[in-house]
Amino acid sequence: MKKLAFFTLLPLLFAACSSAAPHEEAPSNADAILDNDIYNEAINAGEVSRCESIVDPTKKQECKDVIEARTISELALSKKDKSKCDDIKISRYADECRNSIDLFVQQEEAAAKFAEEQAKINAETNATTKKAFESSDSSLCKNIEDENQKYSCMYDVIANEALAKKDISVCDNIGRDDFIQRCKTLFNNDGPSS
Repeated sequence: MKKLAFFTLLPLLFAACSSAAPHEEAPSNADAILDNDIYNEAINAGEVSRCESIVDPTKKQECKDVIEARTISELALSKKDKSKCDDIKISRYADECRNSIDLFVQQEEAAAKFAEEQAKINAETNATTKKAFESSDSSLCKNIEDENQKYSCMYDVIANEALAKKDISVCDNIGRDDFIQRCKTLFNNDGPSS
């Protein structure tokens, strides 16, 4: 009987001892929800100090690491320096940092190349327009690729010819209604009459 009484009382003794011993409480579900809220607010604000309020130590460190990763990524991107990405503790963020810099550099190079090509086209267009205007030869304008620029060139040459001849019907040679009408308005505003 003594053995049976001892084994019956044993769980009660353990329960009493465990409640008397100081220990840290496991985070509750409410703590986890609040940790997630604080985590998201800290990440969105980019403020490491807000991470300190997080109870879960793993979540707290992750919060700090993510904010640090974003800060380093921004710096690395602004300097176009992939070596700075190596300072990021989270490998996926480090990889994304490098990829962002590669993409940014590619876009920058593509934009520069486009601007260079556009400048060349504009210079050629301007030279053709000038030559067509000076020689009064609107057929030169047909060599211009951009439709708007082509008709603008034709307008310049043909409108000048129409004004010189004082003949509104010459405007019809432009070949595009909006430019033809624009040419004809030169005659409607007390300009030369036919």
